[in-house]
Amino acid sequence: MTLVRLACPNCGTDLTGPPGAVLFPCAGCGQTCEAAAGRLRRVATRALAPRREARDRRLVHLPCWCFTLTCVADAPVAGLPPRVVVPSVGPMPGGIFLRLARGLSMAAKGWAAPAVGASAAAPAGALPGRLGVADALALAQTVALACVPGTVRAGLLTAEPFPLRLADAELVWLPCAFNGARCEDLLVGLDVHARLLEGGQQAPTARPARPPEGVPADDPVGAPR
Repeated sequence: MTLVRLACPNCGTDLTGPPGAVLFPCAGCGQTCEAAAGRLRRVATRALAPRREARDRRLVHLPCWCFTLTCVADAPVAGLPPRVVVPSVGPMPGGIFLRLARGLSMAAKGWAAPAVGASAAAPAGALPGRLGVADALALAQTVALACVPGTVRAGLLTAEPFPLRLADAELVWLPCAFNGARCEDLLVGLDVHARLLEGGQQAPTARPARPPEGVPADDPVGAPR
């Protein structure tokens, strides 16, 4: 197989990322693209404003998929956040990934509502992502269940039909600052392992080390299909 250059469909700048990357912020124009099924799809994004100071630390922005969460159960379910946040990184062992995703989901109660149809340039320090929208959606149900007590979770898992609904995928940029070997989210102060941001583990699903280069552009990513 012959590989050709992977380039931004908007400005032609080379798109680069570590092995396993599927989300590529363009350094030239700020457009973000997802590589899926052999194609590049433009992704609408927005950057979240930091609430904590980065001081002299290195500022980076972590891509996170955000889904609106609704429950169609007959009785209200306590503890469910209005949105589920799935960082676009390879999951880490020992529940590190799930703890981060749960913490961000609980904190997302205070985030502004998704800006439907909006598209913004990726901020400076935007990192490539390892989870596309389909993989993030597959993990979002587990994250949502992790946000409720175990007794409530058991009832949700046995309900027919399953009462949780996820929709309105949005890619947001989470501001983080490095502090030595670790990193802190600048919204609520969650600890983010540096290995998640700079290589770390691969996602559990098998992917090529690099998507085929020169794939054509497609329509912007909207709600999960």
